[in-house]
Amino acid sequence: MGVKKQTKIVKSKKIKVAINEFPPLVEKKKGKYSGFEIELWEKIAEDAGIKYSYVKVPFKKLLSTVESGKAEIGFAGITMNEEREERIDFSHPTFDSGLSILVESEKKVSMLSSIKTIFSKEIGKVLLMLLGFVVIAGHVIWLAERGSIFNSSYFPGIIDALWWGIVTVSSVGYGDFSPVTITGKIIGTLVIILGLAIAGLYIAKVSSLMTIKSLKNKIETPEDLKYKKVATKAGTRSEIFLKELGAKVIALSDINKAFRKLEKSQVDAVVFDSPRIMHYVREKVRCKTRVSGEMFETQSYGFILKENSPIREVVNREILKLRETGFYKKLYEKYF
Repeated sequence: MGVKKQTKIVKSKKIKVAINEFPPLVEKKKGKYSGFEIELWEKIAEDAGIKYSYVKVPFKKLLSTVESGKAEIGFAGITMNEEREERIDFSHPTFDSGLSILVESEKKVSMLSSIKTIFSKEIGKVLLMLLGFVVIAGHVIWLAERGSIFNSSYFPGIIDALWWGIVTVSSVGYGDFSPVTITGKIIGTLVIILGLAIAGLYIAKVSSLMTIKSLKNKIETPEDLKYKKVATKAGTRSEIFLKELGAKVIALSDINKAFRKLEKSQVDAVVFDSPRIMHYVREKVRCKTRVSGEMFETQSYGFILKENSPIREVVNREILKLRETGFYKKLYEKYF
């Protein structure tokens, strides 16, 4: 079909445009549609002389609405793929996208997590060694100093001696009790030296374990999402990807619910289409979240049209023209 004939057909009638909200590509504010794809389409329609009206339909019905002819064209961040191409036609790509990871920018370390680390099995042997050393040291110093600085009776004398052992090991000092006998001073010196070594080993083990856990919780690449609790929108490509990866997927009906779960630290990350993630971060300037790592699983969005649509060539020419004139670049910088 010739260019002039196509243009004449396009201008001869008012067409319906099927859309669904997908910020920042398509969104409705104060009763008016706006967004990256909305502005791109409206510029195309203006330059090509296309008359149109918007029809809002559920995202899952966008393809069938255009396929059946109830709308001539549709868009809402629709990924171009072979399966869809069998049912409808795509325009030239309107946006290059992919998946992005959203995480908390300031991950809080809970007190419960810290306590679990201190008393974990990994360092339980060192903790028992330290406690055993304090008990033995307490009994030895009590035997050496009973009747002088400690009560000669086992109770309460041993209680004070154990307290002396704890204070001596932890703070390099005798606390409220200082040995007065030569034997007691020798014992005290040995307790300080050996206690420092054992206490230092315990502290080093705790620090090492907490560092390892911190590194394990770090999410920078898709591979880091494995075994993590990750929220996304149900029925999307991101849900399929996460399940294949081995993440603990929390699939929700609305991506905004996923964002709220991350804000409340109920999940480790959110994975979804990059434009939506970028829009959320831009809008929520005070929210302590950040995009982690690079975009992955890249894809392209496009307008969908009924097969052999007379306006496809017109739309494609306009998309190429808007890229060449710089309009597309300015529009992209406006939203992203």
